[in-house]
Amino acid sequence: MNLTAARQDLGHLRTAGQLQRLVIVLLSATTLVCAMCLYAVLGRERTVLVPPVIEKSFWVQHDKVSASYLEQMASFMAYLVLDTSPHAVDWKGRLLLQYAAPKDAPAFQQKLGVEATRVKQLNATTVYSIKGLAPDEKTMSVRMSGTLATYVNDQRVSDVAKAYRLKFTYTGNRILLQSFEEVEEK
Repeated sequence: MNLTAARQDLGHLRTAGQLQRLVIVLLSATTLVCAMCLYAVLGRERTVLVPPVIEKSFWVQHDKVSASYLEQMASFMAYLVLDTSPHAVDWKGRLLLQYAAPKDAPAFQQKLGVEATRVKQLNATTVYSIKGLAPDEKTMSVRMSGTLATYVNDQRVSDVAKAYRLKFTYTGNRILLQSFEEVEEK
């Protein structure tokens, strides 16, 4: 056995061991940095959607939606609730209940039933013309103002300025209506 060769081999093994330790430390640091980046990004993805009728694009995030999405949903809900006729009131009510938050659906169903009966008995039609929408992303609500025209037997009987506040919730990648209430016109 050659003592010089053994010492050289031992030196090479020590150098290789130190190099391996350095690589392990670098890989561990890289893994830690990747884990921290993943944690920072997790739940903060933002999906940009374009509605079927391109009016405005909007985004949805983990538990928030954009103001333009709230505006478009408020307009749609106003169409379902405030633009009524004896022939369409039932199917619009069923469609609205699909967008109602589960805990609020029974209250909506009761109000829609009363409204449907009233519309059919009077042979009334209502049309709501939106003048302004004021969305609030933080509270997920929209204040809507406009004019509600009422027709009974094809005769216009009233034209009243009315304002409404719609409150939404965004859960399970769906926006749901929590409340639709009349507020004072400013």
